[in-house]
Amino acid sequence: MRAARLRPWRYRMGQHLHDPTTLLARARSMLNAYAHARMMLTQGTRLGCVDETTSIQAREAVMAPDPPLANAPMRQSPCDHRRGARQWMTGWSVADGPVMGFGTERTRVADFQHVVTTVLLPEAIRRQVQMVVLIVENGSTHTPTQVAAWVQSQTWLVAVQNLWLPPHAAWLDQRAIWWKVLPRTPPTPNHVAGVEAL
Repeated sequence: MRAARLRPWRYRMGQHLHDPTTLLARARSMLNAYAHARMMLTQGTRLGCVDETTSIQAREAVMAPDPPLANAPMRQSPCDHRRGARQWMTGWSVADGPVMGFGTERTRVADFQHVVTTVLLPEAIRRQVQMVVLIVENGSTHTPTQVAAWVQSQTWLVAVQNLWLPPHAAWLDQRAIWWKVLPRTPPTPNHVAGVEAL
């Protein structure tokens, strides 16, 4: 491999856009909402991203990590016991940053509805917001047909509007970006006794 100058361990991932014009046309409304999220909040509209992150593992190291020492890396056992996993259904407020949600054993439409009705909308009412705009991707727990029909059938104290991400554009979801960064900056190695601690 050295003679052929091959390095298969180095790679870049990227999504090929078959039709950038259509993608931009569909993404324009949410990009505009991102750009004006703070102004929207001052006018009574809260912009949020809602999605699930699946299979967050609770792993308990065979030996607890050694405490960090000056000028030395923390030492972590390479062997661990799997103690289960949780799915995280969360919403992220774009203008001011809070992340709200809960862990579930599975990901279902009912979990998406639950995070909207028991976490996001009560917080919007508490903050005296008149409208909540949700940026949502086309996931199995929140397909456009299911969620649109469900939202229309509800009567809430707050108006709810959905903006759907274009297909293959989860990278436009700021909540997903937050969840990608979070595991890369853990305060300690993954040493969790169980899903309750997770």
